[in-house]
Parts: sequence; structure tokens; C-alpha cells
Amino acid sequence: MKIASWNVNGIRAVSKKGFESWMETTAPEIVCVQEIKARPDQLDESTLHPMSYHSYWAPAKK
Repeated sequence: MKIASWNVNGIRAVSKKGFESWMETTAPEIVCVQEIKARPDQLDESTLHPMSYHSYWAPAKK
């Protein structure tokens, strides 16, 4: 089983720089993404639910 954990320091910037392509190339079964710096309502559908992955979000409140 391949598990990836990535501190992205901003999911919106990472999604513009090839996050989905990295997911396709790496093909982890589980992906843990920290420091997203966004709420789910601020993200597009492809970032919220990449490819066929199930997503669970726990954003922090300021």
C-alpha cells in the first residue's frame, strides 16, 4: 500500500502547479494533505475530489 503525506503550504497554488498530474504519476492509495490554507467552499470540484479518490476535509477556523 502506498501512502503519501504532503505539506502543500497552500492547495490552490499546488493545484495550479500539477497536483493532479503528481497524483496520477505517484498513484498513492491514501493521500494526506496538510497546510491547505483554504476551505472546501473555496476550491473547485477537481481539487476537492481528485480523480476517483474519496475526500475528507477538516479545515481550521481563524
